[in-house]
Amino acid sequence: ALHEALELTLGLPYTARGKLRITAYADSDSYEDSVDSNEDVTETETEKVDMVNSPEYNAFIDRYSDEKGQLNYQLMNKDFIQFASGSKTVATMIGENASTEEILVFVIKSRATFLSGKKDSLSNQETLALIETLDEINPRSAFKELNLHIRRMVTRRA
Repeated sequence: ALHEALELTLGLPYTARGKLRITAYADSDSYEDSVDSNEDVTETETEKVDMVNSPEYNAFIDRYSDEKGQLNYQLMNKDFIQFASGSKTVATMIGENASTEEILVFVIKSRATFLSGKKDSLSNQETLALIETLDEINPRSAFKELNLHIRRMVTRRA
């Protein structure tokens, strides 16, 4: 697992990732027993750990990594912008005055489901955890260009 983690993080900017948090547990019963009262473990931290091992996250890494092993955010945003521009569901959501965050979550959820080859899509909470996980790697927002494009689409329709 350590070698796999080293391969996946090879070439990433270490200052942008912040502190390293490791949460390991065998099952839910032993996890609750092992947590000290001084430790502050929230549900979002455990979701971050789960999203790193998720098939959706691994599909993003496989699809959008360059030869150095770094995520190519421009390619990822370009792919998501093309999907959002051509999606009839996004156009319907814009027509129904959906918020930019709802549209962003839908686009990322749809692409993550497609790229991972799964039939079941992520929940909104899992999608937000995936976005947050990708944002931790990048010092600026991972989906900044996509978010700007969605805002432009919404203002054009309004």
